[in-house]
Amino acid sequence: MPNFELLTTPITQVKERTRVTNLVQGLLDGLFPEFTQVFKNPCGWTALSVLLVCPIPSVIAKMTEDEFIRAVELRHQGHRLMRKKLGALYSRAKASIGIVAGARSVASEISFLVEKLELIKRHLAILERTLSSW
Repeated sequence: MPNFELLTTPITQVKERTRVTNLVQGLLDGLFPEFTQVFKNPCGWTALSVLLVCPIPSVIAKMTEDEFIRAVELRHQGHRLMRKKLGALYSRAKASIGIVAGARSVASEISFLVEKLELIKRHLAILERTLSSW
């Protein structure tokens, strides 16, 4: 029989995932406002790969579209890559109205939050397996 602590942990993890997702969306509103026009869920697999590789539109714009897609592919393993959305994001990056001053520090914060989201996803998967085995 599962103990109470093990049952409340998934609820805590889901709340934390929601909090971190909201923080990512808030940071993207300033850094790359067009991002959520392309990726409705900024925490989907392809979107997270982009955010870890390069969330700064001015840096994306300096690459060719092929270079950008290859960079995301290197990070994005084991999941289906949404190439059309990457192409659309690349186009939006070239005309982005996102902030330039402080972009690197905001990008670092986003990378930290994305890594935290991935950790939460792994924890939830482990908890699900543990609970389903009872």
